[in-house]
Amino acid sequence: MIDYIFKKFGREQVTHVCTINTYAARSAVRDVGRALGFSYQELNKIAKMMPYFSSPGVISASLKNLPELKKLSYQKEPLRSLFSYAQFMEGKPRHLSVHASAIIIANQPLANLIPLELSPEGEIISQYEKEGIKDMGLLKIDILGSRSLTVIQKTLQNLDKDKIGINLKNIPLDDARTFYTLKKGKTLGVFQLESSGMASLLKQLSPSCLEDLIAALSLYRPGPWDSGMTKQYLERKHGYAKIEYPHERIKEILKDTYGVILYQEQVMQVVSAIAGLNPGEADLFRRAISSRSPVIMEEQRVLFLKKSSQQGLNREEAEYIFNLVAKFAYYGFNKAHSTSYAFLSYLTCYLKVHYPAHYLAALLTYGMGYYDMDRYIQEARRFQVRILSPDINKSNAGFSVEGKAIRIGLLRVKGLGIKQIEHILKTRDKDGPFLSLHDFCTRIDSARITRTVIENLIKIGAFDFIAYPRSVLLNILPIVLKEVRKEKKQCQLS
Repeated sequence: MIDYIFKKFGREQVTHVCTINTYAARSAVRDVGRALGFSYQELNKIAKMMPYFSSPGVISASLKNLPELKKLSYQKEPLRSLFSYAQFMEGKPRHLSVHASAIIIANQPLANLIPLELSPEGEIISQYEKEGIKDMGLLKIDILGSRSLTVIQKTLQNLDKDKIGINLKNIPLDDARTFYTLKKGKTLGVFQLESSGMASLLKQLSPSCLEDLIAALSLYRPGPWDSGMTKQYLERKHGYAKIEYPHERIKEILKDTYGVILYQEQVMQVVSAIAGLNPGEADLFRRAISSRSPVIMEEQRVLFLKKSSQQGLNREEAEYIFNLVAKFAYYGFNKAHSTSYAFLSYLTCYLKVHYPAHYLAALLTYGMGYYDMDRYIQEARRFQVRILSPDINKSNAGFSVEGKAIRIGLLRVKGLGIKQIEHILKTRDKDGPFLSLHDFCTRIDSARITRTVIENLIKIGAFDFIAYPRSVLLNILPIVLKEVRKEKKQCQLS
């Protein structure tokens, strides 16, 4: 889609928007730890316990709420200094990069309108961030790709190959096994839900429907955690606290979220119900309140009180509701966005629970996961899915499914690139399986597949179908290569 837009309007009139990357919890811990002399292994272990957010307060909230971090002696040196300096670095600018989804389209060369520069990757990007672009009145659109869509698609393709047809439109949205897995927090490999913090929240939330998943994705952010919104929501959901509504008019609006203003759409609905604002005015109100500018906040307060009085509310009621909305509007999340993500989360969990081999093979191939590959291989074994070694006659480039097992792909073999793998697969498809080590060395191009690569293939078991131990194959490889070279030379001479 992005390529199409560049071709349609021209590279002079289209460009990516820059973003100033700030220190997230993980990057702050890693950079500070390196400066303090921590080992890579120590930092990697600690950083992976952190959520991937780039706003202040995440480290503090994580130390209070995440079980793994609570076990660390973070009040003692050297961890005390690590977390203290890391918290100071959180949210501060780190480097310039390309925005994940935002691009600008103009009706003239962008060099006439905004300053441009090269990103570290060599792409031309704006020097203004997205808010500055919007203030200038330029057209900014967001095109965001998600690798999870590819994983879902690949899973369905794998299922089709095994004649297990699935129509996503017919998947039940109340599947008991899927929600049991979510309630237990066993979400490794599930889109957006696999971090330890999110797994902990799901255990507390105990989701039983898609609406609960939508709420979980909206609640698992620093703002709701620090403001007490998450705690309030959980207590009201489970009946530990009384559900209260600020006004009878907005009871229906806040019914699904137990009286908590959780979504941006709810903010707009509340001000429409209380102050009679139309949808356009309600959206402007939401944006203004979210900006947290004292001047704009006061302007909106005066407007809200005036409009509310016209709708029959007294000043005390209107003030109370305005303060409540102002508090939660800043932390409110876009429900449409959360719903889209929650649906993908549900689909990935459903596929993992019902078709673990097919789903995990796709996930391992495309590297969508939050953790290292070893974790997902262990997860496959937990589902009683066998992991098979690479095989020169059975492996594809990525991970593939064989019955109820997963075959490791050739891309995982050290020294093998995609071009070399394509050459091997093309040779195999054209003339059939390789019959022996000699047959393999004869048929492949020695300029592409070196002796070192063949040794690596032998070591990881890709030639185990031959009735010789790997040590024997390694010993005879030089003799085989010498013989093959001699045979090819004789063929050329003849």
